[in-house]
Amino acid sequence: MNPLEDLEQVGDCAFFRPAGHPEAGPLPDRIKLLLQVVALTHARHIPKLLINLTEMENLEMPNVADRYFIMREFAAVAKGAVKIAFVLPPHLIGDRFGVLVGKNAGLTSDVFADEPTAVAWLNSESQP
Repeated sequence: MNPLEDLEQVGDCAFFRPAGHPEAGPLPDRIKLLLQVVALTHARHIPKLLINLTEMENLEMPNVADRYFIMREFAAVAKGAVKIAFVLPPHLIGDRFGVLVGKNAGLTSDVFADEPTAVAWLNSESQP
């Protein structure tokens, strides 16, 4: 999986929709890939990013500590300049702890069950 090839830009929004990709490996490798996508979006000065993980295989809910550190990493890479909508399978949309951690670290993000709702939120007034 190559973020340069898989990142699609439409207007002021980037879309990353990895499908399948069991070779993405364990959680740290998958997070590293997503951080590369955020970094690429930031480097291209694209203010909005939709990451749709509904088609990725074998996704499990990270524990609380992992979610804390993952979202702080997303905030550090986004540098307050990229608003991120995560479209996740229902079993990964839980207590929204990660969204709160990201917000406290300067990240504007939210989680959604479908793309249309995520796109509407990205296009709302709440900008980074």
